This record gives sequence, C-alpha cells and structure tokens, in this order.
Amino acid sequence: MDRVSPIFLIGSQKSGTTSLAKQLGNNPKICLSSPKEPDYYTGNYHRGVDWYNDCFDKQQKIPLDASTSYTMCPLSNLSLAILPNRDKLLDVPKRIKQDHPNAKFIYIVREPAMRIYSHYWHDVKYGREKRPFNKAIKEDCFYLELSRYHEQVSKYLEHFDKQNFLVIKFEDYVQDQLRTVNQCEDFLGIPRSPALEQQQANKGQQYSSIGLFLLNSRWTKNIDKLIPNSFRQLIKKAISREIPRISEDQRKLLNKAFELDQRKLKEDFGVSYL
Repeated sequence: MDRVSPIFLIGSQKSGTTSLAKQLGNNPKICLSSPKEPDYYTGNYHRGVDWYNDCFDKQQKIPLDASTSYTMCPLSNLSLAILPNRDKLLDVPKRIKQDHPNAKFIYIVREPAMRIYSHYWHDVKYGREKRPFNKAIKEDCFYLELSRYHEQVSKYLEHFDKQNFLVIKFEDYVQDQLRTVNQCEDFLGIPRSPALEQQQANKGQQYSSIGLFLLNSRWTKNIDKLIPNSFRQLIKKAISREIPRISEDQRKLLNKAFELDQRKLKEDFGVSYL
C-alpha cells in the first residue's frame, strides 16, 4: 500500500473503542478514519485500497482504523453455520500482514460477562435481537466468542509478534482516561497528549417500539442534527429505559467459562480478569 501504515484499534466491541479512538484521533500525529470503523479488512475489502485510503483525509498523519470487526473471527463451525456471512470476518490478520507487515495493534478488552451482556442489549436496542438473554447466548455462540480475547488475538499471533500488540483493560480506561491514552501513545512512539476531553460512558438503553421506529426512520435521521440537544435528550428519555442489571450469580457463572482463555491472555500480555 502506498501510504503510512495505519494503527489498528481492533476491539473489542462494547469496550470503549469509540471513545478511545476519538481521543487518540485528537493527537496531532494521528488521523482517525471516516467512518470510524471502515471495516476494510472484513466487509469492504472488495472496494480496494484506493477506497480505504480515501477514508483518511490527512496523508501526512498516522491513520487510525478502529474497526472492531477485526476481532470478530468466528471460532467454530457452529458460529459460521448460524450466520454464513460471518465468513467475511475470517483471514483479517493475513490480509493486514500482506498490506502492513509491521502494523501495530491496540486491543481494549472488558470483563467477559459484562461485554457479552452489553453486546446483547446493544443488539436488542437496535431491534436485531428478540430472544431472552439466556436463550440468545445459548443459541448463538458468537456472543461468547467475541469475549474469548486470547483466541481472537491468537489469530494475529500467527502473523505478527507479541510486541506489535498493546492489550489494555476497559475498566482501567474508565478509571483514568488520560493515563490509558498516554499508554497508547507511548506504545505508538508519538508525543503524549498533555490533556484530553473526558468521554462519558454510554449507559445501556432499551428502546420501545416507537423508539425503534424513530431510530431507524430516514426522516428522523435527516432532521436529528436540527433538533437542539436538550430536546433530543427529552425524546430519548421518553422512548427508552435503562437496561436491567445482570445478576451477580449469572455474572460469575459466565466469567467462569473464560478462565482458560483468561489464563492464556495473562501469560502472553499480562492482562486478565482472574
């Protein structure tokens, strides 16, 4: 490829990648892609390198690709059978290696059970999931596979060295955003940001049927920017409610299923939830 090699913020989904990408994108050495998740090495590879390069408008800066689909590799034949178009999520590390042999990766992970729970309610919010939580994660292993962080990153270790990866915890990022951003900047070898705009964590919301209609309406999307933010917040409050909390027993049971993966993550990257 004929431009500076991108930085890849590869996930995980529902672990603060949007906020972290925005803050890294404010560093004068970095250019965040538009859209934030171009998904070039998954769903848009057929568009070609020129399309990908056009996602970054500052050629003199280091491009930042924050596509969380890059760590959504199906880890079983069952996962592929449930939704066959997931095959586009395969071979991402191989494709990146071909284009950027010295690429660097940032992988922000979250407590497995909480990531799964947030993922599920995200799908419910946008009308993609109708099943109760327990039924959904039992029938579609994809929810669990995205929290198998070591298995996901091991696909990359077949092509890249461990030194090319920085694995950080979502919980550490929430506790001290500047420290985490500086950690990423040090890893990338660029000057530190002296300060940054704090990003607020998104609260999980469940939309009513009216809310889903408005959310997916082309008319609503066209006028959204014309409505004052205070009024938008009032509308959002009227058509949504906070998601219920996961029970502690369920949380512990879910996390237990990831103990082996977490041990391997700790061995290779010094990060775990054990």
